[in-house]
Amino acid sequence: MDWDIVDERPKYRVCQTGFTLIALALGLLCIDSVLDLTTWFTGNQAIRTILRDPLWTWLVGAPITWGSLLGSYLLLGRWNEPDWRRRAGLLVLMNTADAGFWILNHGDALGLRLGPAPHPWVRMHVGMAMGWAELALIAGLAADVSVRLGRAQAIEAGRAARSCALFGVMLWAIWFLTQTRWNHWPLNAQKLNLEGLLLMLASTLWVVLTSFQVTILCILASRQCGRVIRDLNRDDQDHDLLRSRSEIAWQDPSYDDPWTAPQSDPWA
Repeated sequence: MDWDIVDERPKYRVCQTGFTLIALALGLLCIDSVLDLTTWFTGNQAIRTILRDPLWTWLVGAPITWGSLLGSYLLLGRWNEPDWRRRAGLLVLMNTADAGFWILNHGDALGLRLGPAPHPWVRMHVGMAMGWAELALIAGLAADVSVRLGRAQAIEAGRAARSCALFGVMLWAIWFLTQTRWNHWPLNAQKLNLEGLLLMLASTLWVVLTSFQVTILCILASRQCGRVIRDLNRDDQDHDLLRSRSEIAWQDPSYDDPWTAPQSDPWA
């Protein structure tokens, strides 16, 4: 007879950490996109200067890329279902590509002396396309974990976030197809016109809305994992036969110790 008991807490701790890192990365992405929109609508030069400062790249841009990569890696293999492994693996693959693009874009700052990165217009749009796919994958994984751990209403939230990501892909496709100079190699952007400006602003606004939704889903999934860990810890404490009565009373003030409670005199 196999009496081995598998401790599930490490799995949930790693999963909680993964969703927390992704939530932080997406929260920073949301803030960055909001500030970008603000500069376009208000023309605030102070905000524009902050966004162009190299320090902003390291304090905000780098955590977005590398936090997403590390968080997705921690989700890989948390469950053995083929569907989970396939989606988590695809997420890790795309986040790894994002990290490669980030290194290519900041090679000089990293001391790699890579020179100007080729095809900036194509690289930007490939990164955008993968970004929408990543948001859809993260929303699905976070919703699945929440539902698995008892929060059934996360199904609808996950569907809504994935629908937003799909609409974002459509906006990206229209922007890329209509604003690319197809008769020139390497491919680059046409001169910015009103249509291109509206597509860019609409896409950025949709990034804000979608990333906010997915951030909330990741926070909920992280909290559900934390709740499971607390429940498992509590179960272990309840089954610990070697705990003293004073320890039980200290952890549970409502505990009524029969040895210290006043007893009625049966002969009175």
